[in-house]
Amino acid sequence: MRIGIDCDSTLSNLLDVWLSKYNRDYDDNITPEKILTYEIHRYVRCGEKIYDYLTPRLFRSTRPLPWAVDAVLALHLLGFNPTIITRVWPGTYDAKMKWLSTYFPQCPVVSTEAKELVSVDYWIDDCPDVLSRVPRERAVCFTNEDRYGYTWSWRGARLRSWRSLPVLFLGLKIGPVERLTWPDWDEDTYRTAPPSYLVYRGEGGEGGEV
Repeated sequence: MRIGIDCDSTLSNLLDVWLSKYNRDYDDNITPEKILTYEIHRYVRCGEKIYDYLTPRLFRSTRPLPWAVDAVLALHLLGFNPTIITRVWPGTYDAKMKWLSTYFPQCPVVSTEAKELVSVDYWIDDCPDVLSRVPRERAVCFTNEDRYGYTWSWRGARLRSWRSLPVLFLGLKIGPVERLTWPDWDEDTYRTAPPSYLVYRGEGGEGGEV
């Protein structure tokens, strides 16, 4: 099984870092919940100049989202072949590849403008527009605890947190994607889980500022 995983704002905290720098420069208070479509320029004061923030420095300042490193490593150890499939903003290729090799060295990386054309068994992304172009039964929308307003319109399978993913796949092996919508496991569940599950626990990173 091959699992395709997006990078920006799916594995990394790009959106938080991006908005933090914008808010500081424009004295605004935009949060991910206020971004209701993937066209972020519609929600900020600077319009399309918001994309000028996408520099190598910005990408280098991002951190993995909580549990992302642990989850992807667990999928790799379980033989699920996680593959990172990402669009690279002009001028940021080297910075992004270095970032990925630092935090996800076990994963092959595919850089493409047409992510939906890459052959995978399941596809995890925060962008509903991308997911709408792959078979619905194999599409999983990453919502980051439902903080991304632009994911609220997605009507397929949803993944709220990376914490639950390896455990769910460990129980599924190969199963319907709908079962990925199970609630995240809480601490009580971990305390009563079989020892083989506990090896995949981790703390995850909280991210930083530009």
